[in-house]
Amino acid sequence: MDTFLPQSQRPSHFGFRFVIAGLYLTSAIAQPMMGRFADPFGQHRIYLISLALVAIAGIIGALAPSLAILVASRVLPGVGTSGAYPSAMRIFRSQRDRHAMASPRLAMGALSFAAIATTAFGPMLGGLITGTFGWRGISQSMCRWRS
Repeated sequence: MDTFLPQSQRPSHFGFRFVIAGLYLTSAIAQPMMGRFADPFGQHRIYLISLALVAIAGIIGALAPSLAILVASRVLPGVGTSGAYPSAMRIFRSQRDRHAMASPRLAMGALSFAAIATTAFGPMLGGLITGTFGWRGISQSMCRWRS
């Protein structure tokens, strides 16, 4: 989402900064809580709910008729991604323990590589998507790639 901000930072678009702040603030608050929810509710359930939240957020964001709805749609992936990553790590560990296997280095390495690649290539792809499809294209791509 932050790839469309430079063209939108005119005074009349000041509220777009809350689109980014909503995601980061929610992630900072939700990360510890979502890890805790995996204990009583199960890591698989939290993982699937988290992915669903990200997909729903993409749909809401793509159809957002107002800035307030767009900001709200950015809060959901903050919660969703905060639950997905810790739950995935717990799933890896529980499978390792259940099957008395060595640490799944390849799978955990792939997960770490995906996080790094997102940071490296995300802004470039976001700029390309925004330039081609407008700011709604970012939310639409979230729906397609995450679900």
